[in-house]
Amino acid sequence: MTNYDVIIIGGGPAGSKCAAALACSRKKVAVIEKDKIGGTCLNYGCIPSKSYLYTVELIEHIKKAKKFGLEVPDFTINWDEVKKRKDLNVKMLALGLKKNLESKGITIIEGEGFLQEGKTVLVKKNDGSEEILQAPNIILSIGSKPLFLPFAQKSENVISSTEILDLATCPKSLVIVGGGIIGVEVACIFGGFGTEVTVIEKLDTLIPFVDREISDYLKKSLEKKNCKFYLKSELISAKDKDDCSEVVFKNESGEEITLQADKTLIAIGRSKVYDLENLEKLGIKNDGKRVILSDFLESSVEGVYMIGDSAMKNMTAYGGEKEGELVANHILKQNPKKIDYDQILVAIFSHPEVAEIGINEFEANKRDLNIEVRKSEYSTNGKALIMGDREGMVKIILDKETEKILGVSIIGAHATDLIHEALLAIRYNLTASDWLHNIVWAHPVLSEVIKSALENSKF
Repeated sequence: MTNYDVIIIGGGPAGSKCAAALACSRKKVAVIEKDKIGGTCLNYGCIPSKSYLYTVELIEHIKKAKKFGLEVPDFTINWDEVKKRKDLNVKMLALGLKKNLESKGITIIEGEGFLQEGKTVLVKKNDGSEEILQAPNIILSIGSKPLFLPFAQKSENVISSTEILDLATCPKSLVIVGGGIIGVEVACIFGGFGTEVTVIEKLDTLIPFVDREISDYLKKSLEKKNCKFYLKSELISAKDKDDCSEVVFKNESGEEITLQADKTLIAIGRSKVYDLENLEKLGIKNDGKRVILSDFLESSVEGVYMIGDSAMKNMTAYGGEKEGELVANHILKQNPKKIDYDQILVAIFSHPEVAEIGINEFEANKRDLNIEVRKSEYSTNGKALIMGDREGMVKIILDKETEKILGVSIIGAHATDLIHEALLAIRYNLTASDWLHNIVWAHPVLSEVIKSALENSKF
């Protein structure tokens, strides 16, 4: 039996961040990873999707080139080269992450880890051997998996977000079941590559937790880019048929519609990969849906933690990293502050991009808050005009009495970058006057669209 100070099962963003923080404080750390270091985000999600989305952004710039006085000849998309670059990005980042962890003295074990009684972990290594590890602190960072339904099971042409980002050829037609973040980003990718995309969503809006005005704006934008939407529509079945996929659903009017497409992506969410009953046998309590965790993500068994997607609190890579840091600080007894999940921003890399922090207008109205909304359009911003990216807007939600910033929503070019300015305003409880008058903006810059929104007090 090999002893460590900390054993982390799962080497995704949460597990890797936690391991690095602990190793820097001279803790003996082992990370067990059954697949690839970096987890879903690096290997199958964030990096592959954003690699494709950047290529689509280049395509959009080329299409606009004539407006800038550039005569660009017709271009073709070489899918093999597009995919090769995506794979190279993933490989380089994965190698860099592994090298960084090993340089800190972290032991990386390739295999699957199983929590046992007595703070032990059984490791079934990828080479077929087994090993027992022991540590006073064990962290479960085991991720999640795509959710499928009994009437929409995974098959050759009915696939998950993992397979859609690794297709050998670009499909001519694609049905996406689910209008959340994954569904929208994939629609942007393949719509940008010229695929005929159809999105089927059960709710009456895309990305339901986003400001409704922003969501509607995004839908109208995507409808101009090879994307068709069926909202308030109920999936009946999705299956393979011959050499393609077939989807049957009821639209808003109750009409039953059958669609055939090269591929169908099921993007209705992600689910846990662990068995609650097995964990309960080890003393780890649950509420029937998920493991019960403290503010510091510790389970009912002292020294056993859960972070990242498996904790099911914030299923983003950056949220998982924050959880990894929290648990590392808790183990090191460095008086960590619990995470305010309301202050973890939303970043959607659609075209145009969408980002939010704090409370949006739709949520504020649901809570019956006394608010003021200030807006500004990208079309009035000098830098956006220069770039030819006039599509977009900023919405700032204020407490009407105190002028305190409650939330910011942005749609438009570089929204996922601009939102970080708003993050500081929310974090430090700034009022609109604080934010506007204590900062000097450069000119012309995109962030002036935030300044303009702060100045526009009559909406």
